[in-house]
Amino acid sequence: MRLAHCSDKVLAEIYSQYFPFISVYKAANVNFLSRFILVNALFWSSFTLLASDIEDDIDACAENGKGCVDTRTWHFKLSAGYGERSNPLHGAKNLPIYVIPDVYYYGDRFFLDNGTLGYSLRQRSRFELSAITKFNLERAYFASNLTGFWLGNQVVSGSGDIGFTPPPDDSDPTGSSGSSGLTLNIDDVASRKWAVDAGIQLDSYPYQNLHLRIQVLTDITGVHNGQQANVRVATPLQGRFGLIELGAELHWKSDDLIDYYYGIGPRDQGVPPAYYYQGSSVWQPALTLSWHYPLAEKWSWVSSGRMQWLGSGMSDSPLVERRHVFTFFTGVQYRF
Repeated sequence: MRLAHCSDKVLAEIYSQYFPFISVYKAANVNFLSRFILVNALFWSSFTLLASDIEDDIDACAENGKGCVDTRTWHFKLSAGYGERSNPLHGAKNLPIYVIPDVYYYGDRFFLDNGTLGYSLRQRSRFELSAITKFNLERAYFASNLTGFWLGNQVVSGSGDIGFTPPPDDSDPTGSSGSSGLTLNIDDVASRKWAVDAGIQLDSYPYQNLHLRIQVLTDITGVHNGQQANVRVATPLQGRFGLIELGAELHWKSDDLIDYYYGIGPRDQGVPPAYYYQGSSVWQPALTLSWHYPLAEKWSWVSSGRMQWLGSGMSDSPLVERRHVFTFFTGVQYRF
């Protein structure tokens, strides 16, 4: 058995930030939070009477307060249900989530954890230092479907009539548009590319039920030439209603990273200079909540939610419509 990286697996946590790229669905006139609460309320009212007959599906590692996972073994889980990730860009649709695969493998040193490929450099009972590489998911906001992510297809853009939004007059508030009051549709600008970031990851368990993860990453593909640093703290709460995990995150993204994806300049042919914008570094805090409720030996009900605030260096761009991103998913999970 191997410690580190693993409380996420015991809790059957769904990292929705890994799956922002599924094809588009839109439910009119019903907000995200209402749908999230409604679906879970319907589920809970249906299964409350069965709670006394359901055995807990928690392995020995979780019972001891530490997460662990079998090494040299492939693990595969599949969740099916409904979720969405809001898209903060003008002209972009919210990104739905219907199916979430959870695939991971941990060897003595090498590991593959969904979108993260890594190699353990140093292991101790309460911490692990690893070298990792993974896709930078900023590009997902510009994608329109699942194929666009897995096959690297680019969204066709800049090929039609450019539809700029004129600047508002003095009596018209700018709301959440760019700082200049000008807005651009994602179809009006040049395509942004996928990037691969690499760097160092530290996993630490300073207390029995506390997981701290720190990542420092840089672009290795020469796409945005920027850097980012991420800190995440999570703690599980176990009770008769299953396992609940609360998490808090803080992300820092550099000038170059933000400017490549959300800046406007000469590369965006046909866009008037009045719309040009240079992105700047941002701090992006986020809060997460996930729930895992065992239904049978291999079946569970899972739910997760995440709220992230974007920072003015990104949200002031004419491309950006909202100042936050909300993600949720709820459904059933099967462990193979």
